[in-house]
Amino acid sequence: MFYASLLKLACLWSQARNGFKANQRVDLFAQFVQWMAHDLKIASPLPLQIARDRLVGPQGNAASYTDRLIKLSKQPLDDLWGASWDLALLGSIASFEAGEVTDIGGRDVVVVTADRALVELRGRIIDLHDVVDFPVGRMPLKLARMDVDKRLHHHAAEIARLSLVPNDSAIARAEAGADRSVAHIAHLIAQLELEVVATLGR
Repeated sequence: MFYASLLKLACLWSQARNGFKANQRVDLFAQFVQWMAHDLKIASPLPLQIARDRLVGPQGNAASYTDRLIKLSKQPLDDLWGASWDLALLGSIASFEAGEVTDIGGRDVVVVTADRALVELRGRIIDLHDVVDFPVGRMPLKLARMDVDKRLHHHAAEIARLSLVPNDSAIARAEAGADRSVAHIAHLIAQLELEVVATLGR
């Protein structure tokens, strides 16, 4: 899901390479959250935070970690694949923080990285010091930072609403007992890889 999400974000961001109006970023963010909710069908907080920071958050230094994290070059698929592993590592920390995983000696697991972009992304997530039980296990409650680019202040309510769409959709599917299979993601990835290569790999 991390790889698919970063592929989608790269495709959307490529639409703005030649410049665009600030309010068009809200449209790009809306496309991302609707894709996550209805195509990916998984609410993934880390890619959502990156998309929000890159597309509708304060620009400049505040969003620069997203460029360093994704590191797009002439081999965008390799770059996005590597970044997705970074997110998988960071996402695994959630299990550690919930007290579910320890090392052999029963000590807390600590992840050490020299990737400042990954550290900055983790800093964008606020710990609420509580856990909630899901069908897949216990997870710590966290709150994403919702700061919005000052040029988009009049869209703040809409951005906040959009940020909840993937999670609300995931809850609705769980309550309805919807199929939890992730087999569809492989097809999404194949399509998105072709789009990324066509737009960024040349």
